[in-house]
Amino acid sequence: MKDTDLEFVEEVEDQAEMLERFIEIVEDQKADILLGYNTDEFDFDILRDKADETGVTLALGRNGERMKFNRRGRFKGARIKGRMHLDLYPFVTHVLAPGIDSETLDLDSVAQEMLGKEKDDLSWSEMKQIWREKGDIEKFAEYALKDSELTPDILTLSTSPSCSISG
Repeated sequence: MKDTDLEFVEEVEDQAEMLERFIEIVEDQKADILLGYNTDEFDFDILRDKADETGVTLALGRNGERMKFNRRGRFKGARIKGRMHLDLYPFVTHVLAPGIDSETLDLDSVAQEMLGKEKDDLSWSEMKQIWREKGDIEKFAEYALKDSELTPDILTLSTSPSCSISG
C-alpha cells in the first residue's frame, strides 16, 4: 500500500494480512458489538469474498469462532458467536424511514438529515481503483473513518430517546 501520514492507518503487506489484522483488532479490543451500516448486504459480503480468495478464516467470534452467514426469507445476516452484530441499515429502513425526508437511505443521506453531517462521496468502483492502483489511500481511509464515525452517531441519536422513555 501507499505510504500515508494518517495516524489511524496501518500498513500491511496484502489483503490476507489486512483481514488477519482486522480479526486481531476485534479480539484485542474484546469487542462485544460490531456495528455497521448495510454490513449484511455489502461489507460482510466483501469480507467473505476476500477471505475466500486469500484463504483467511473470518474468526471474528469469541474463542476464534468463524463468522457464519444466514438467510431467512429475503433477509440475510452475519452471525458472530459471542458478539453482537448490529447492522443499522434495516433499523433505519423499517423504523426511522417514515420520519426521514430523504428519498434514499444511504449513510450519507441519513447522516445529513439526522446529524447535519456529510461525507465525501467515493463510489465502489473508485474504491476498487484506488486499491488496485495504490492511489489516493488517504481519501479511501478518510472515507472509511467517516463511515465509522457517522454510524454510531446515528445509533446514539436514534435510540437515546427510546432508552430514556423505557427507563
